[in-house]
Amino acid sequence: MSKLAICFSNRSHLPTSDIARLASVADDAGYDAIFTNEAGVDSMCLMLAMAARTSRAKIGSGIINIYQRHPALLAAGAAAIDDVSGGRLLLGLGTGHKHNTAVGLNIPMGKPLEVMREVVALVRQLLTGEAVHHEGKYYTVRGHKLGFQPRRPDVPVFMGVLGLKAAKLAGEIADGVVLNFATVAHVEKAVAAIQESARAAGRAPRDVTISCFLQTFLADDVATAWEAARPTVLSYCRMPFYANMFALAGFEREASSVQAAPNNEAALPFITNELVDAVTLCGPLSRCTERIMAYRAAGVELPIVYPGLVAGDWMSTLENDAIAFANARG
Repeated sequence: MSKLAICFSNRSHLPTSDIARLASVADDAGYDAIFTNEAGVDSMCLMLAMAARTSRAKIGSGIINIYQRHPALLAAGAAAIDDVSGGRLLLGLGTGHKHNTAVGLNIPMGKPLEVMREVVALVRQLLTGEAVHHEGKYYTVRGHKLGFQPRRPDVPVFMGVLGLKAAKLAGEIADGVVLNFATVAHVEKAVAAIQESARAAGRAPRDVTISCFLQTFLADDVATAWEAARPTVLSYCRMPFYANMFALAGFEREASSVQAAPNNEAALPFITNELVDAVTLCGPLSRCTERIMAYRAAGVELPIVYPGLVAGDWMSTLENDAIAFANARG
């Protein structure tokens, strides 16, 4: 059976206890992995709660901003979650975005891909349980070691990937990638870049798992789903990295207009149905599952259903969508 994952987003504003209960529902429904993201919450605490309420599915972060935790803290948190889960952690790391890291939190970002390379190397060294000595461009570690022996030193590290430069780095150093708001065509390009880079690094392309967040908006009517998805697509299109990705996917007019708009209200009309449909899964369950198949054909090994709210409340939406997609898999 093909693999399938789900993400319970903290944009639902649900408390940790509710997200943990949803994780239990998804675990019982047969999902291979359960992800959460990090925006205004501590995703490591959330994953720990999810791990405690599940017994089978892998628990993933999609993604943790590498600038907001020292690599030593990242490694310590990862080791704790991996221990509680019985070795089920997928550690997803990303560089975040300038507007919320450099501007919002006043954290210097340096060269993000250089920082990512150094962070991944340090986290892996620390997860061996040995004392680490490291003099790098961004971090210095002098004899630090974790306070307990990690369950395993090879916790899979996934990289959040938008552009092809990040894809190439992931092919070289990561165990997997998490794509987001990617068109099918962009997935194909990213997969090719990852596999080429993996081969150049002496790795087998199959060593890098390709996962992708698939923002889903279930509704009997496609137009209703598009309308519900539009504000979410807008919020991402306002970020330069995503706007650039959308432009390269053939939506340059929409992306440039959204970036130039003075506020969200003025920008929303530029989020066209065509853009929404290219980067999300909208409409009836049958239509959404067909789109999942298209992403699988493009190279996505682990599609991650990422439910969005169309009507009703978040708790019911997340639970109902989780069960619906699990049942549709067969």
